[in-house]
Amino acid sequence: MAENTIKKTNKPPFSWRDELGYIFGDMAGSFVNLFIDAFYLTFCTYVLGVSPIFMGNLFLFARLFDAINDPIIGSFPDRWRLGKKGDKFKPYIKIAMWPLALANILCFTDVSSFGDTAMHVWVSLAYILYGVSYTGTSMPFGAMANVITDKPEERTKLSRARSIGGTVVGFGALSIVPLFAWDANNAPIPKAFFIIAVIFAILSLLGYTALMHMTHERIAEAPKKEENFNYGMVIKDAFRNRPLIGVMVATVGSLIYITGNSQLGQIMFKEYYNRPDILAYVNFASLFVLLVALPTVPRMANALGKQKTILFAVAANFILSLLDVSPYC
Repeated sequence: MAENTIKKTNKPPFSWRDELGYIFGDMAGSFVNLFIDAFYLTFCTYVLGVSPIFMGNLFLFARLFDAINDPIIGSFPDRWRLGKKGDKFKPYIKIAMWPLALANILCFTDVSSFGDTAMHVWVSLAYILYGVSYTGTSMPFGAMANVITDKPEERTKLSRARSIGGTVVGFGALSIVPLFAWDANNAPIPKAFFIIAVIFAILSLLGYTALMHMTHERIAEAPKKEENFNYGMVIKDAFRNRPLIGVMVATVGSLIYITGNSQLGQIMFKEYYNRPDILAYVNFASLFVLLVALPTVPRMANALGKQKTILFAVAANFILSLLDVSPYC
């Protein structure tokens, strides 16, 4: 099989605009992803009255569906080019960003007046739409660094920019949500969830638009035409790749902790501490921990090695998670 033709296009050189655009791109996805991860379970159980058992099964089904959906959507840019500019990833983001914004609004629409069956169908379809749309934006966005530049130091800058975007949303915009989503009696405010969802949907669209205008795909690669994409072979090869299996297991573990902590945080602070608003201040306080960790972790990794640093962080996280601070709340 002949190798794909790879060439550099006549685009402006890499600059701070690409980094800023990548920050906006990650913020765009985070406005929807982090908001739904943190508050969808809370909204569905407290506002709509959906059973937590149903929500748990929905999340499980969605993750299993992702195992099929993700590799399919992820293969699209390699197989087909859209648009006239020759960009590989941007056209797919331009398409998927609209249903992603819509899904964010649908997820936080108060449909408690619907019949029981209709409400459960709405909750399920809205969440599945979110999952498919987020895959449609996040996978091309994550791979864009490879076509923006072929220089390792510039790709490192993009990776750093990407982490900044999620941090800004996670510790900034998302932290203030509990201050508006609960009333003085610790009851949820359905309209507040919906308004925030609309605002975040608009900010998501603006972020992706900034990404489109500020970044350039400079490395052009001809689409693969000479072999069919075999999904079964991809899955089979994945289970033969020991390093990949290790990364997959570690990723699953981290997602269980991060997503579980995010989704159950609201419930724990409301039911156990009876102070859902306190979570906003906890998130703000976490920002200072992050600022200390940013310069410290690389030094620890250089001194102890990456494996020991990760194990130390996981152990510390586990111990801190066991602490009961209810007497102080």
